[in-house]
Amino acid sequence: GDAIVAFWGAPRRDEQHATHAMEAVAACVDRLAECNQRWRANGLPELHTRFGLSTGTVIVGNVGATSRLSYTVLGDTVNLAARLEGLNRFYGTEVLVSEETRAATGDAFAWRLVDLVAVKGKRVGKRIYEPLGPAATVEPQRLAFARDYEAAWSVYQERRFDEALAAIQGVLAKWPDEPSLLRLAEICQAYARNPPPADWDGVARM
Repeated sequence: GDAIVAFWGAPRRDEQHATHAMEAVAACVDRLAECNQRWRANGLPELHTRFGLSTGTVIVGNVGATSRLSYTVLGDTVNLAARLEGLNRFYGTEVLVSEETRAATGDAFAWRLVDLVAVKGKRVGKRIYEPLGPAATVEPQRLAFARDYEAAWSVYQERRFDEALAAIQGVLAKWPDEPSLLRLAEICQAYARNPPPADWDGVARM
């Protein structure tokens, strides 16, 4: 299709594979923003794309037939990265990463916890994160939004939907066009009217 698969840690070992992958995505995002600015100035259409990152064990090697071999990676980790790329459109984000990638990069980047998600074909939820940028350079306003969003999301996870909605409305007053906030507000409104069953676990099943 129109997707690009990139991986780190093979064929040469890379102890900082998650950090290097995140740095590559950040460079792509910055470069694409420059290109879009130039294209826009010349009356050309912009290119919008999305990224998904996942960290874990994969199968790597030559896959296919002798007439058509591809050196690639396979497995749940690869599938999760592809699913995360697609999930960006639900949350209005450009980049989403798995909790394993978040943990593997340490404190090099600042993050926003976006949701607890079970992707297609899975029942167990995983936390997914949006990278905000290198930790030392993220704007204070963006960090404040991330913390406000996470606070409202935590209340939502505790089934206190009316309180969560009130918190979200407060954040929306400062960030009115954030798709992830609007999505969470809609869910809280629906659950406030019709509460979920007793065994609701807070997982968004896609």
